[in-house]
Amino acid sequence: MRRARRESGLGWRVFAREAGFAEAYLRNVENGNRPVSADVVAAYDRVLRTEAAFTRAFLDALAVRPRP
Repeated sequence: MRRARRESGLGWRVFAREAGFAEAYLRNVENGNRPVSADVVAAYDRVLRTEAAFTRAFLDALAVRPRP
């Protein structure tokens, strides 16, 4: 997600505004300090116009995660 955001050319402020999340929160998600959520993944797909590529990867990762 970080690479795609950087390659989009959108600055943090613009990206966060378009995604509908606080810039600090998204930075923490990308740095691994906050868990990624389905809402954040969907926002990245929407803003970066990735045709749900991140959502599919997110759901695939959930499907292979062992359940407690």
